[in-house]
Amino acid sequence: MKNKSNFGAFILVSGLISLIFIAGAGYFVLPLIYPNINEEIETETETPNILLQSKYIDITTQAILYDDEMDFVKIIDTELSITTQGNSSLAVSFSMVVLMILDASFSGILFFEFAIAINGIGNRTIPFSYSRFSATGLEQHSVDFTINYLTGIIPSGTYNIEASWHSKSDPTGSSYLKSYFSPSMGPNYTRTIWAQELRG
Repeated sequence: MKNKSNFGAFILVSGLISLIFIAGAGYFVLPLIYPNINEEIETETETPNILLQSKYIDITTQAILYDDEMDFVKIIDTELSITTQGNSSLAVSFSMVVLMILDASFSGILFFEFAIAINGIGNRTIPFSYSRFSATGLEQHSVDFTINYLTGIIPSGTYNIEASWHSKSDPTGSSYLKSYFSPSMGPNYTRTIWAQELRG
């Protein structure tokens, strides 16, 4: 019985020594194999952004862009101002739904660009195109899109956010985009700007 007891104690001590050795090896060896392991852990536990303020505008006035308007023009009434506290960033989202009306004689490619700009900071643009290679009569299509823009850290101040659009092609016929609000007719084609000041 004494030999069995000694053997059992030996097994237990050996197991504890092995466990300590493995733990120590993992502590010292893993950083050598995965040098960024501590950075990855720190990244996962970063503090999320704190919302300092939010502003929103829904624009319902009528806006029209014809396919021969080649220069960027402001989309009527589509702007928002926000005053920031500083040491923060702005997350801006611009959404728009338009009715695209194709002239009966239109054939070729329509190409438009939409932009959202923050004065003194920068802008973001997205393209939209539509093609029809034979004149098949008057057509109407709904088009919707969203532009998201996240700035870097910016100083305190008042920033104006403005949307614009233009055509990059002028095919046959007179096609155009239309944004409007009509409670009696529906559906409605409106546009919105949402701005959030974030810190973190």
